[in-house]
Amino acid sequence: MKYTVKIVGPGMSFEHEVNEEVAKRTMLSLLTGESQDHVNKGNTGTKELLEQEQNKKNDAGSQPEKAIREFMLDFSPKRIPDKIATIAYFLKTNKSKDTFSKSDLIKSFEEAAEPVPKNLGRDIRWTLQSGWIAAKTGETGQYYITSTGESVVKSNFPADKIKSTRYKSATSRRNSKKKKDQHDTE
Repeated sequence: MKYTVKIVGPGMSFEHEVNEEVAKRTMLSLLTGESQDHVNKGNTGTKELLEQEQNKKNDAGSQPEKAIREFMLDFSPKRIPDKIATIAYFLKTNKSKDTFSKSDLIKSFEEAAEPVPKNLGRDIRWTLQSGWIAAKTGETGQYYITSTGESVVKSNFPADKIKSTRYKSATSRRNSKKKKDQHDTE
């Protein structure tokens, strides 16, 4: 589980996701007024955790964070499932969100200046059927990007992947079944 530490004051604003251990240590330090060094003396491993978190932040800070619109332009998704997979990949890599919901998608479409799909539920199912996202077990309405989804986004949606994940409407499924039945009777 991830926790967010947020400090806001005159001329300063800081927000960072941390693990549970770091969140507890930070809270203890803030509530007791003791310096982090004093809190760390009796707790082996906490200082190392803080250094790891700082290193992660420094690594992430070495590249300026892209806005979701720029990110979408880099990968050129055309269809709605392509856009959903790209948003999921963006949320995972740029926002450290391993899972997302329908409302996260709506917010992301709006931030990317993309029209929100009229039938987003159907498009989520389409993306699920493509194998690019999966439902998070035990968390209703939560999804995550699969390794297949990540590779399709990174490879800019190759034509063979697009063709194999076309949406089949009820009409096209019926026509396909009729053709099969006619072929079987011949």
